[in-house]
Amino acid sequence: MVAEEGAAQTAMAPVRHIATIMKELGHGSIDLLKMDIEGAEYGVIEDLSSSQIPIGQICVEFHHRWKEIGPSKTRRAIDCLRPQVAGSFRPPILRNIAS
Repeated sequence: MVAEEGAAQTAMAPVRHIATIMKELGHGSIDLLKMDIEGAEYGVIEDLSSSQIPIGQICVEFHHRWKEIGPSKTRRAIDCLRPQVAGSFRPPILRNIAS
């Protein structure tokens, strides 16, 4: 978990790998994956990349505006996702990210 600077509090919660949940449910691919998990998306993307789960579409809210994350981590995450997303890869809309 990543705590935003100045955040009043953080929360801890149990987590499971997406591949584990998919195996339990008998699924072989993801049609649509949407993530807005306050900075934890980078770890999930790294795990997805190593699992090679086929993904139809993915929508992610990146938190590169946070000083402790930064734009370069978002660029690396996007590069990790490219080969895994089925069909064409539409470049993301990047706001508040320096070139």
